[in-house]
Amino acid sequence: MVYQHFTLAPGMTVAENLLLAGGKTPALIDWKAKRAELEAFLATTPFTLDLDVTPSSLAAGEKQKLELLKQLYLKPRLLILDEPTSVLTPQEADEVLGHVRAFAQSGLCTVLIITHKFREVMAYADSVTVLRRGKAVKHCNVAETSPAQLAASMMGEGDAPPPEAGLSAAPAALTGRALHGAAATSDDAQVLLKVEGLVAQGDRGTLAVHDLSLQVRAGEILGVAGVSGNGQRELVEALVGQRPRLAGKVSVRGQPYLARREDNHLLKVRSLPEEPLRNACVGDLSVAENMALRDFDQPPLASAGFGGLLRFPVWRSRAREWIAEYGVKTQGEG
Repeated sequence: MVYQHFTLAPGMTVAENLLLAGGKTPALIDWKAKRAELEAFLATTPFTLDLDVTPSSLAAGEKQKLELLKQLYLKPRLLILDEPTSVLTPQEADEVLGHVRAFAQSGLCTVLIITHKFREVMAYADSVTVLRRGKAVKHCNVAETSPAQLAASMMGEGDAPPPEAGLSAAPAALTGRALHGAAATSDDAQVLLKVEGLVAQGDRGTLAVHDLSLQVRAGEILGVAGVSGNGQRELVEALVGQRPRLAGKVSVRGQPYLARREDNHLLKVRSLPEEPLRNACVGDLSVAENMALRDFDQPPLASAGFGGLLRFPVWRSRAREWIAEYGVKTQGEG
């Protein structure tokens, strides 16, 4: 099974993680023979991973590929994938699921995919079951449904019209502007984010971000595209203060942005990383405590004045409000 969250041993190499997945590791390993075996196995897959690196130095997309490789290496008869493309680009997702589909069509394996992405269901599944509140509310062949019908079943909004004959059930490829009818951002709009000559080092000691410059204007959405492992994670971490900047300047609304707590409060900068459980949330803390991480020592979550007392009932009360407002699926704020 491939889980939504990674189950890799971060301090072991890719080769060691693959062998560990087998569950029966001899006391003495013939690494020359095993390496040849692993290289031959990788040659049968569309993925390229360095056998000698550790998962801690891999990008999220590369980790996801390693998770899948661990299972394929075992030659499963039944493969269960839980949100297998949650951290992959569409191109990487097609690469992964295309290989999984070919594996299934060869008759070697049966596959169950849990996903919320209609595009992947329509493109790679043969049949689909929709769950809502723990109950199966729809089951049909993919060819007999459409993304609109699946969405209606998921949301409990009744049946959407069936797909028109002769038209693909897959959603059309629309740009964000075409989808929302937005006009192009004016060149006169204020520059809200400006990055000049940013340089950041990767986990492997080499430069991951090389002299990068960009700017984003008010009302604009700037996409940074690339296959996983090409500096996207390091760029975000350098921008938000989770990775040192070796060179370059970052400014928000014309003011220097050093990613300090006071900068985030003053300039209202927020970020959502690709692995929230790794560097955004604390798994051992409650929902209420995680929601309070940004302002736990500020009124009304704490009494006014230096060294103010923390008001835990207020934390829990606010957490309940946010849970209700945003429809958070949880057993409670505690």
